[in-house]
Amino acid sequence: YSMFWIKADVNGNKTWSKLYNNCSSDGYAITQLTDGNFVAAGEISGEFITDEEQLRLEAQGDGLVVKFDGNGNLIWTRTVKEDSRDTPAKLIPTKEGGFVMTGMTGKLVGQADVADVMHIMFLGNFNTNGETNWLKEIDADVQHELKFAEQTKDGGYILIGNIKLVKENDQNVPALVKLKKDGTYEWATGLESVP
Repeated sequence: YSMFWIKADVNGNKTWSKLYNNCSSDGYAITQLTDGNFVAAGEISGEFITDEEQLRLEAQGDGLVVKFDGNGNLIWTRTVKEDSRDTPAKLIPTKEGGFVMTGMTGKLVGQADVADVMHIMFLGNFNTNGETNWLKEIDADVQHELKFAEQTKDGGYILIGNIKLVKENDQNVPALVKLKKDGTYEWATGLESVP
């Protein structure tokens, strides 16, 4: 699979298009940064790791982030990886000129080619060069599904997602979570009573 970008003018006419190879079929996202350049994210499998790492990582994919200018010219590429499959979902520009990436990851379970994937939500904050400022996993024995994330006026983040309440017959309910600027937890509230 490949990532494909097309830029169009206000009338929908193609200005340019670019193809970036070696991605998987999951987790495409794109946003424009405050410097006018773009970042796009996808999932990549096994391109930048050794055979030994591939065995330890249980053959799971990593997040790939690509920055390019307004003409589609490549500026840099970065991988974002935890020890499991990492699937980007959304990219959000930050006021500081970088970006936030949300997505799903998982945990290794100790068997080759097996991981508990897509049960842990992550939120990462990156500078304009793609370097990680912090990466937060919202981790528990429940299933998380992120629906919305945005930077707040105080520089923190607000998240909306579904969580599974294990103690209540695995009922899925929406929740609102506030993180501080550094990604640390500030507060959360359940929204199960809202229609």
